[in-house]
Amino acid sequence: MTDAAPLPADLAAGTATSGNPQLPAVAPPHCHNCAGAIDRADAFCRHCGQETRIALPTARQFMREAAGRYVAIDGRLWRTMRALMLHPGLLTREYIAGRRRHYVRPGRLFLVLSIVAFAAIRIATHADFAALDRMTIDDKSAVPLAPAAKGAAGDRAVASPKSGDADHDDGVILRSDNFGVSMDPEFNLIVKGDAPAVPLLRERIDRFNRLPRSAKGEQLMANVFRYGPYAAIVLLPAFAMMLMLVYALRSPRHRDRPRRFAAHLVFAAHNHAFLFVLTIVVVLLPFPGWVKSLIYVAAAAYLLQSMRVVYGGGWMPTLVRAFVLFVAYTVLFAIVVAGLLVAAVVLQ
Repeated sequence: MTDAAPLPADLAAGTATSGNPQLPAVAPPHCHNCAGAIDRADAFCRHCGQETRIALPTARQFMREAAGRYVAIDGRLWRTMRALMLHPGLLTREYIAGRRRHYVRPGRLFLVLSIVAFAAIRIATHADFAALDRMTIDDKSAVPLAPAAKGAAGDRAVASPKSGDADHDDGVILRSDNFGVSMDPEFNLIVKGDAPAVPLLRERIDRFNRLPRSAKGEQLMANVFRYGPYAAIVLLPAFAMMLMLVYALRSPRHRDRPRRFAAHLVFAAHNHAFLFVLTIVVVLLPFPGWVKSLIYVAAAAYLLQSMRVVYGGGWMPTLVRAFVLFVAYTVLFAIVVAGLLVAAVVLQ
């Protein structure tokens, strides 16, 4: 009778430590992901980066992994939020200087806060739509409407606005000499002008305006928030391009002033992230009007201070550049909002 063949060294070690060769208590000699050779002392595979110990996590480890390393382990998110809210321009300066390990990257920060902000706005507007839907035609906030027809569900269906309604100033979103977009309190979309696309959209707009108010609110909310994040992503590089233009002239006193588009993009991401935080606070908390006005003033002061920290320069040149940015960005924002509303009506 011949002796049994000796066990391989790795299985023998596993048998000695755990009593079960199928579940070794030490790191396996090969990566379970890529099958690359590893040392027992390696915590991660040198070939693909996966951890070598694949035991199921505890509940605490699972929640830590779900929250993200920068939240649960080193407090990177909280450090970033503190710097974002209390120190205008600091995150941008740190990123440009290469000190990035202790902060959330600007792209991720922008994306996460934009998602949270849109979710907060959706919650708030859902409540507003419900309140508006309970209003009657005698409400002072409602505008005169064309004769209404009854919907299938018994709701008051609103016909297309009268031709004279398009000239009122309530709800104007975008207006130029030959084009205008507005919306009245009954959620009627009013598009006027001689642009080539207007006649093509007229049928869909009229169909939308004949819907009950509740149906219009639901459709607007669903589609605007579907395409809203894409609009925010468009506004980000546009704002960076505006920064690049207002700081195009070189200054011998500020030789370290950021000039590359990527640096302006980082600045834009951080300042948009700050605005997203303010948006979340304003729409979710029941502040009185004067407190909201103070918040808007604080937002303007934040942008000014952030520009001075990152780009340098005195208060007067910064104010002039900020005013140019405000005008240009307001026009672009109005165009984007008008596009979102038209898209919410047409893309149904």
